[in-house]
Amino acid sequence: APGVSPITVDTINAIHLNDYLLIPDASRNCTQLQATPLPATTSAAATATLINLGQTAVAIPALQYRINGTNFNLEHSTDSGTTWSSVADNIVNLQAQYGIANAGSQSISCWTDATGSACNGSDWANPPAADIYRIKAIRVAIVARSSQKTAGITTTANPVAWTQPTTTPTSSAAPVINLSTSVGTDWGHYRYKVYQTVIPVRNVIWGNL
Repeated sequence: APGVSPITVDTINAIHLNDYLLIPDASRNCTQLQATPLPATTSAAATATLINLGQTAVAIPALQYRINGTNFNLEHSTDSGTTWSSVADNIVNLQAQYGIANAGSQSISCWTDATGSACNGSDWANPPAADIYRIKAIRVAIVARSSQKTAGITTTANPVAWTQPTTTPTSSAAPVINLSTSVGTDWGHYRYKVYQTVIPVRNVIWGNL
């Protein structure tokens, strides 16, 4: 890269001309370089990890999910919301929370919505890097509805995603699932099931070992 001292690597088998290279330091600050033809002589830089990003350094698009309120399809987008594809039908509600660890810990001590400042956060809608490193898992609840509408009332109470745990610091309140809002006035004529899972954010966990 122009203006940067040449870097000696163990092998060039996986590095090609014009590849973008990322070099993180001990403080997790990163330097991005681009592979250019080597000069006749090279000097060795300090030992570091070299990550090859390939030929084109592009922004990673956001993977998004939503529920289509017209047909109750669960949809996802792999291009930051430009186009949407159906994943499943008869999905009427989707809830998620972050599992947060105290700074320097790997154990979840608190659960928070992706907004607000619970769990001693500053703003989970736009968290700073220090808070991003504290996100160790995401828990998700999906409410599925039966495809067959019944003549009589079969459901009389709203389903529950999860209860608010007792934690220190205090977790966000459990999400309120209101089927009369998400489904409509005939919501009681369907059966529902809640599917839950907890997804560990392994790249953050492993990056802090």
